[in-house]
Amino acid sequence: MLCPRCRSAVPESAPTCEWCGFSLADLQGRLGRNAATMEPIMDVTGCLRMSEKNRLSALVDDFEHRFPQLFLSLFIGVLPEMKVLEAGFWLLNHGVRKRQDRVCDNRFGIVTLIDPIAHEAGICTGYALESTLTTDTLASLLDKNSHHLWHADHLTALKGLILGLDATLRRAGRPQPRGLPWKSAGPSLGLKEAPRTRPLTKPPAQIDS
Repeated sequence: MLCPRCRSAVPESAPTCEWCGFSLADLQGRLGRNAATMEPIMDVTGCLRMSEKNRLSALVDDFEHRFPQLFLSLFIGVLPEMKVLEAGFWLLNHGVRKRQDRVCDNRFGIVTLIDPIAHEAGICTGYALESTLTTDTLASLLDKNSHHLWHADHLTALKGLILGLDATLRRAGRPQPRGLPWKSAGPSLGLKEAPRTRPLTKPPAQIDS
């Protein structure tokens, strides 16, 4: 797996990252071990107007209607002494998202996170989506919308990310020509696999306001 703090490769069974010292136990000590409710839109900082929330809610509803096996949650909030990588990692391990009184499977979850103070954003996915929504794919989506995030145009940025995710999944779902060989899906990974995220700046630098 990849460490959610420094992105170094770490054995899944390792209790800490040998490069930066990150550990799930330490993260749970800060954020807790209990389950947390995830909503389609979690605007903790109040950056969105009500009209913008309504437009994003409609986009999320349309997205989940086209891909009913998936769920999408949008988070905007300040994460003191924590990167979006870590927050997304915790949410995909402890978050609970319900839809029509049914608990969604976090293996098929997508969470976008924006920290407007740290100028950092990321897209986290459950492990069942890793082969489709690769690190390079998600990094490209973030790069395309980083200009809007820089200017605090969260509505346009999130709309662009949702439409980009939609297009990527649609391409992946197109039927393949007959006669192509079957491909192995590869081994399954647990939810403790690090989320796929990318800062708005080129790592390891951080955008200063």
